[in-house]
Amino acid sequence: MAGADDLAGSTPANGSSGSIDHSASPSGQEPTSAAGLNPEAGTSTPNGLMFSPAQVAFLLQNGFGSRGTTPAASQNTSSPITSSSFPQFVPPTNAPSPAGTSLIKLFPHVEASVLLEIARHEFKPSDLSKLDSKYRDRNARSVLEYDAGVGGFTIREPSAKDYPSLHSVFAPLTTYFHILTMFAASSGSIAAVCQIVSGSFAYIAQLEQFNEDYQWAAVLAYHMDFHYRRRSFMADGDYSGWDIIDPGLQAKHLLGKERPRNTAATRSLSLKANSSPHSSPQGEVCRLFNKGACTSPCRYKRIHKCSSCSSADHGQANCTKSAANTA
Repeated sequence: MAGADDLAGSTPANGSSGSIDHSASPSGQEPTSAAGLNPEAGTSTPNGLMFSPAQVAFLLQNGFGSRGTTPAASQNTSSPITSSSFPQFVPPTNAPSPAGTSLIKLFPHVEASVLLEIARHEFKPSDLSKLDSKYRDRNARSVLEYDAGVGGFTIREPSAKDYPSLHSVFAPLTTYFHILTMFAASSGSIAAVCQIVSGSFAYIAQLEQFNEDYQWAAVLAYHMDFHYRRRSFMADGDYSGWDIIDPGLQAKHLLGKERPRNTAATRSLSLKANSSPHSSPQGEVCRLFNKGACTSPCRYKRIHKCSSCSSADHGQANCTKSAANTA
């Protein structure tokens, strides 16, 4: 191996001294990298200094120029985050596989007939109360109505009063999606599970937004029709679409049913309307008529009668009984 003495004693091809002239570099430092040095043919620096093969070999073996890249510089260069940057998911070691697991064992609190309807995609969205014990018994009684025509009780379709708020739908709807997800997982289809899970999260979030923007009865009607439509798609193996708003159903049920934005302003306008002469509460006696300032029929749709004797022939200002009582 060539040593330091070899470097000092050898003469480059251009006849210059064999020592490395640091002043030839504008910065006064040695070249920052030994990349590109060929120990077989020799090479030259950007400043024109020639190195023999022995000199090049010595530089490479002794790490000449390795100080050019500092750890701080390499740390400041951040690589972009890609899909390969994420670690692999580590599954639990003691979790049983859902493949082949019976829904009856997974959901013992739900009637087997209801589980079968969900698996066959025949479950009616109006039967959500069957998935929530807090509402199940109450709603079972509420759908029974006495019909005088038949002389007995009849079963009616559930309505908004059976599901009075989003809260009454939220719990059983999440149970429905849970059952549907586990049914898909039992088949081993990861794609179906991902579609149901991501779609159900997006759909519930959309219902919450609808509930803020529209009247609840309208949102409930949208949900019922939307769920009915999704059943036929799921029966064909298509579990996508839960995260997509149906514009036709939105126009049918929601548009025009917006919630009032400023309830305080609405309440103030209502109070002003009730206090004006043109607000005609049913059964209110016309005060202007009793003062003799309003002719019949009342232009404000109030009742014309005397406040003292209740006579419709005159007002209190012309009432003889009132004058007699005053005298």
